[in-house]
Amino acid sequence: MASPDEFYNVALDAFIARTLETYKVFDLGHSPDVGIDALPRAAIFMPQSVMHKAVNKHSIDLRVLRNLPSAIRDPVKIYNSKTSASSAIFLLDLRDAGTQLVAVAEFVKHPDFGLSYMVKSIHHRPADQLERWEAEGLMFYQKEDQTPSAGLSSL
Repeated sequence: MASPDEFYNVALDAFIARTLETYKVFDLGHSPDVGIDALPRAAIFMPQSVMHKAVNKHSIDLRVLRNLPSAIRDPVKIYNSKTSASSAIFLLDLRDAGTQLVAVAEFVKHPDFGLSYMVKSIHHRPADQLERWEAEGLMFYQKEDQTPSAGLSSL
């Protein structure tokens, strides 16, 4: 059986080649299993509009998004959103142009997918902003093998 990364990478390649049907949604597997009640386990999906925004607005090289399901399933840190109580921000172990990327996912009741996360954005997030979020107490998960500034000092 193919992994979520394999399914996603095939869809990503089709998106890059402009052969992916416009109604197709990227299936990113499931949310991280970090044992925190604040982060319910659920399927994660991403509309193609997020990929268009990543390229056109944020100038992200889509090649760095290969294996995105694994990056979301194993985030460096997770933050609460300041603007939406139902959203989480995943600091990914992915870099584009030297800056770490975040994925913003909202926990929603979707008419087609039920209770699930919908990725609303993937974009760069500078180290100083991540440090401010941590100072504001927004971080609620950190990978065990990370020091408090891991992922930030190397940016």
